[in-house]
Amino acid sequence: MLELLESLRRRRRRDEFRATTRTSINQRSTNKGGIDIKRLKEGGSTEVLEALVRAAAACQELEIAWDVMRVVLQRAEELQPGEAPWVPQWDTFSTLMSACRRRRELDLLMRVFKASLPYQGFSKVVLLNILLAGLCDHNKHMDVAAYYLETAEVKWGVRPNEVSWNTLLGAAARGGQHRLFEEMERQMKKQGVEGDVTTRNIQLQHLLAVRPGLGLQMFEKMKTQQEEGRRKGRRDGRGKEVMDLRTMNIMAGHLARIRGFDEAQAMVEEVKRRGLGITPRAVTHNILLDALLKTGRVDEALEYFYGIAGNGNAAAGGGGDRQNGTNQGRGTRGGREGGRVGKESEPPMVDSTTYDILLNGLIQNGRVSTAAVVHEMMRKARHPPTIYTYSSLLRLQKSATDVYRIWGQARKKCPRLSLPFLNLLIYELGQVHNDVAGALAAFRAILRMGRRPNTISFNSLFCALMKDANATLPAADLLFEEQQPLQDEEEEGMEEEEDVEETTTRKSVGGGRQDLPRQQQQWRRRQASLVVDECAYYPTAPALSPETRELLSLLDSFKGRTLLETALAVLRCMYEQEIDNSGNNIKNNHKNNNKGGGKKGESSFSSSSSPFSARPNARTFTILMAGISKAELGARGTSLCVALYREAETQGVMANGILCHALLRSFGTDAVSALGFFKRELRVLLKMLDQVNPQEEREGDKGEEIEGEHETEEDREIDGVITVGGNLSLAYMALLYICGISGRPDLALQLLYAMQRDGLPSDRQAWEAFEAGKTAPGATITTTTSVGQLLMGPYESLLRTETMGLGWERGVTRVRIKF
Repeated sequence: MLELLESLRRRRRRDEFRATTRTSINQRSTNKGGIDIKRLKEGGSTEVLEALVRAAAACQELEIAWDVMRVVLQRAEELQPGEAPWVPQWDTFSTLMSACRRRRELDLLMRVFKASLPYQGFSKVVLLNILLAGLCDHNKHMDVAAYYLETAEVKWGVRPNEVSWNTLLGAAARGGQHRLFEEMERQMKKQGVEGDVTTRNIQLQHLLAVRPGLGLQMFEKMKTQQEEGRRKGRRDGRGKEVMDLRTMNIMAGHLARIRGFDEAQAMVEEVKRRGLGITPRAVTHNILLDALLKTGRVDEALEYFYGIAGNGNAAAGGGGDRQNGTNQGRGTRGGREGGRVGKESEPPMVDSTTYDILLNGLIQNGRVSTAAVVHEMMRKARHPPTIYTYSSLLRLQKSATDVYRIWGQARKKCPRLSLPFLNLLIYELGQVHNDVAGALAAFRAILRMGRRPNTISFNSLFCALMKDANATLPAADLLFEEQQPLQDEEEEGMEEEEDVEETTTRKSVGGGRQDLPRQQQQWRRRQASLVVDECAYYPTAPALSPETRELLSLLDSFKGRTLLETALAVLRCMYEQEIDNSGNNIKNNHKNNNKGGGKKGESSFSSSSSPFSARPNARTFTILMAGISKAELGARGTSLCVALYREAETQGVMANGILCHALLRSFGTDAVSALGFFKRELRVLLKMLDQVNPQEEREGDKGEEIEGEHETEEDREIDGVITVGGNLSLAYMALLYICGISGRPDLALQLLYAMQRDGLPSDRQAWEAFEAGKTAPGATITTTTSVGQLLMGPYESLLRTETMGLGWERGVTRVRIKF
């Protein structure tokens, strides 16, 4: 029994725990021969119950873990005077508290910590640090954490250590709470806490963010002290490490972001040359490689990668020698144990993250074929794929069938798929592969997991729904026939067949299977089975919150309705379920109670029951407007887009150039009405936005921080919308497009001169926008011959000359007409 529970704890698989145990809490378990939790609570030994607590907590079954833990605590209280006192294992409390922290159950986290205080035999300072870290996560309750840090010794008899102070300092630095950071530093000095190298790293990071000049001075001072300390250590055997590898990585990240790759690499080389005892490792190289890719220096990034991978670590990093070693663990560390002895002391230069950064950078820079080669190198080097690897692989697939295969493999390797991965999955299936049913299945998976879909989740869903707004919602979500959930043997077969490539043309918005080859039909059945398995793997409807069930039933109720109706209903649902993004209601009673009161410092953390932490943003309305424009609904579409614009204003969403571009495109061939709306409502607003610092303008559009992962939508396209350029320029591009589609070069010429008066360049981009409208489906017929400008109308000829130049004379780029 103990071995089974410890195995469940190590594997951390929630589905395996549910399949192995039987309890009234877990109604779905059908394994009649599994562990009966109810019987264990009644007659099991304390040792077995503790193991059950650890297994349930590791598998994220907090209700079961705390229920069993209360039984253990009750037994400890009921011990007779002659019986030996119960001494709990330290990792029982720590595992349960860590699980509470991951699930953000702060009330339960505090309860478990207080329950551990009466027992002796283990250090409670680590438990205090887990509590402080949970309070500081996502910058939610740092003031409460600071109070507990200052009063922990008096209140609970637990003396904080350096890790406790570092937890608060790091949270304050990350959250930009500079006053709290400085107050923590003063308190540390007051209590005589010197701090360690981690403390100095946090201080360096804070200074680089607030006062970069002082941060650079601190780094130079740290290098000098490190050099002197190592010299002293060689002389008398003692020395103090002032900086470490993380110090160099912090500085490399700052220099790469502010000054570029060359400055960061020069700093790394200097640290190596001065002999400070710090050797660059994979993390350092990842920072430098990312700096090259973000600036578009792809060839240099590849050369740098091959340089660090050529040291023997790329080939041996993922595993050991297949003939000489029995321990061929996956990963850069474990696998090398079976390799050559001479390489053991060498630090890893390449790891899975290196490949993930390179894959993502290559895809973003349009080097898809090179990315496929790099992934093959990663597979041969036996570096284990991460969730970021699977995210990059999603963007490399050529068909929805391949995307489903990656989805299945990712869930097998990472049972708790990250929200950014699922968001990208929705986008790829719906926007790229036109598989609305698959996108809906992925969105339902988020809801069934009990996760909170964020704004990017909804935007990805809207991209899928608005791909063809006039189409109807699929009547059967890929479930072409009843299938059993995927078994491990089937998934292994899928991996063996992954090299087989067969393409076909998709014939319906739901991804039908007409005239599919036999291989494709097998994949279709398996992808249908994957959706069935997703529904069986995640909680059933009664276990979900009322809001989640309401949204699921809403999606089901729109079968047979248009995708536009579905998208607008989901948008209304976002308004109705709008909650405070903090997600918690905090009562800071510690500020109001008297000193002698026993309740001082007590805080209540009640998690919100709503599954949504999303608000519609400018991109949300842009996607909807672009889909409506593409649907060609005429005057009804225009009025609907204008109504969405008014709704965005009501919701406090600031319209930007991209949103206004989509809005103006909805006017279709009515160029006069579009121009009038632009003059009345948009021109002044967009000019004001262009005067704002672009960095400040993007503050609200940076992306979202999800479970420690930064997610952004900047590289995702919106059909029919230009996303590059200033705000006012984007609006003018939309108007020029409308002039082209309506056959009004005279109006386009007036717009060109208005652009010049507004200080905007009237160059090739303006002509291309006009020409795109002129050649669009449904455009008014105009002269499109390429014989020359003489066959064009006078206004169109002048428009081309003003934007493209004469064309037949070198050195003459434009005829400037002055008024």
